[in-house]
Amino acid sequence: MNSKIIGRYRFQIIRLIHSGSVNSNRASPVVDSIIRVDHAGELGADRIYAGQMAILGNSKMGPVIQHMWDQEKVHKETFEKLIVKYRARPTIMVPIWNVAGFLLGAGTALMGEKAAMACTVAVESVIVDHYNDQLRTLMAEPEKNKELLETIQKFRDEEQEHHDSGLDHGAEQAPFYKGLTEVIKLGCKTAIAISKDMFATRRLNYLGTRSYHTRPKRVRSEPEITGNWDLYGGLCLERKPVIMKSFNKWEQNFSEVLCKMELEKSFKSDHEVRHQRDIQRIAAWKADTLVDQAEIELLSKETAQEFEDKCTAELEKFKESYGAAEPEEIKDMRSLERELDKSLYLVTRDAEGNLALPTRLYQRPENLRETAERTLLDVCGDNVKAIFLGNAPCGFYKYLYPESQSTSSVGAKIFYFKAIYRSGKLSENHDYQWVTRKELLSSLKTNKVYRSRIKMFLLDDRDIVYPKERGLVKGKIELGENQ
Repeated sequence: MNSKIIGRYRFQIIRLIHSGSVNSNRASPVVDSIIRVDHAGELGADRIYAGQMAILGNSKMGPVIQHMWDQEKVHKETFEKLIVKYRARPTIMVPIWNVAGFLLGAGTALMGEKAAMACTVAVESVIVDHYNDQLRTLMAEPEKNKELLETIQKFRDEEQEHHDSGLDHGAEQAPFYKGLTEVIKLGCKTAIAISKDMFATRRLNYLGTRSYHTRPKRVRSEPEITGNWDLYGGLCLERKPVIMKSFNKWEQNFSEVLCKMELEKSFKSDHEVRHQRDIQRIAAWKADTLVDQAEIELLSKETAQEFEDKCTAELEKFKESYGAAEPEEIKDMRSLERELDKSLYLVTRDAEGNLALPTRLYQRPENLRETAERTLLDVCGDNVKAIFLGNAPCGFYKYLYPESQSTSSVGAKIFYFKAIYRSGKLSENHDYQWVTRKELLSSLKTNKVYRSRIKMFLLDDRDIVYPKERGLVKGKIELGENQ
C-alpha cells in the first residue's frame, strides 16, 4: 500500500472522527467490495490519463485528455473519502494498478492519438458496464445506499461521456482496433475481479496507529541470563568424498539415454571402418576378384575382428571395482577407507560418553580460530594436515551448566570452525570415529537442540530428492500424465 495514501487516510479518519461523520458501523460486505473496486478503478483511470498526458500533453489531443483527467481526479478523491467514511478496505494491489495504469496510458499514447482514444473507449466501456451492475445491486436498498447511488450514477454518466469522446476523436481508426480494445477490456475485467474480494487489506483501526499494517508476530524471547560464559572453540573436520557416488535408478536411466543419443548421432570410428574394409577384402579374396598385391598382403595381418576379440578377452580378466566398498567389508568406524562416496566427519566422546564434534576451552591470548587449531592438534596429533575455511565460525551452540556443577560460569558457548582433511594418520590416544552426516545426526536424537545447531553447517551430504520413478522406462525417460 502506498504510504502517502495510508497517511492521507489516517489524517482524514481523525478529522472525520472529530466532525462526527464516520459511520458507527462498518460497511456491509457488498458496500465494502463496491467502494474497494471503484477506488482501484478510478486510481487506474487516473494513472492512465496521466500516462497519456505525459506523451500527448502538447498535442492537439492534450486539452481533451486533460478534461477527462480532471474528472477522474475528482472520482478518485471522492472514493478515497468514501473509504474513510464507510471504513472500507482498500486493495493491497494499489501500487500495481498505479504502475500498470501509467504504463497502459503511456504505451497506447506512444502508438498514436487514435490508439490512446481506443484505450479510453475500451476502459470506459468496462467501467460503465461495471457501474450499471453496481447500481442494480444497490437499488435493492435505495434509501440506505442513497449516497452511493447518486455518486456512482453521476460518475457513470461522466465515464460514458469519456467513452463517446474517444469514439468522436477517431478511436475506431486506430491500428488493430478490435484486438487492442479486447485485450485492454480483458485486463480491466481481470483487475476488477482481483480487487473485489482478494488481496483486501486489514480493516482500518481508526483509533490506532497501524491502519493497514498486519499485527506483528509474537516472538518468544529467551529469558535473560546474567553471568559469565565459558568460550569454546569447536572443530568440524570433514573428509571429502574420494570417489563419485553411485548412480541411482533415475540417474542410471538418464545416463543410458545420453549414451544412446550419442551412439545414434556419432560417425563410425576408425576401428569400425577398418572392420568393414576387412569384410570387403575377405569377400573379394574368396571370389578371386582381389588382384591388388597390397590388399593381399593385408590378409596375413591381424584383422579388426581379431583385435576386438583379443581386447574382449583381456577385459574379461579385469575385475571391476568402480563403486564404494560394501558396508560389511569395512566395519572399523576409525577408518578413513569407509564410505568413500560420502563426506565423513570426525567426532569424539565427550565427558558424558556421547559422540560430539571435538571442542577445547578458549585460552587467552589466542583467538577462537587458534583454539580450533589447537583442538585439531590435541585430537589428531602432529601428522594430520587440514585446511581451515576462513576465520569466521561456521556454527554456534550454547548450553547451561547443571545447577549442581560448582563453577563461576553459567554455561558454555561453542564456536565451530570448518576444516577439510588433507592427509595424515590420527593419533591412537583418543576415542574417535569417522561418521557420515546421517550417522552423526542419528546418534544425536536425544539432544535435539545440539542436533539442530550442527545440522545447519553439515551441508555436503544432504539427501537429494529425485523425480518419481513411475515415469521411468529403461533406455528412455517418459513424463507421467500429470507432468
